[in-house]
Amino acid sequence: MMVGVKQWILLLTALGVGAYAEWQHISLPPVPHGRPATREGWEVPKLPVSQPQQAMDILTKANLWGKLPELANETPLTPPGWHFFGSYTVGAERYVLIKPDNQPEYALKVGDRLPGGSKILRIEKDAICILIHGKQRKLNTIARGPEDL
Repeated sequence: MMVGVKQWILLLTALGVGAYAEWQHISLPPVPHGRPATREGWEVPKLPVSQPQQAMDILTKANLWGKLPELANETPLTPPGWHFFGSYTVGAERYVLIKPDNQPEYALKVGDRLPGGSKILRIEKDAICILIHGKQRKLNTIARGPEDL
């Protein structure tokens, strides 16, 4: 069955008239009546004053991470005034260069002692292993990240 153009126009017109008639019967919701506007005084609320020292005292008393070591009384593992200057290899022997303040650098090998008396146990390409106060420690000679700076 074929539907012609005239029949489509009649169908659409009937749908349009029906929709318009239905729309006219729907009533709109009533407009709400609010309170009348008044001129009341209003101020910006006052913010609490920050007391960082009081907050720090509370955190210190809470002791969240346990007792911290006293750093002022502790002696450093190595004496100040020197740093690693570099490292190199000659054959199978590895050397590390030490630079004391106001002095020229010099080379040390495994078995030698650092300033302060720590013995060099092993020299790697980016670290040295030393014996200090009876404990083995590994000291990085090349900074790998922010923790080594």
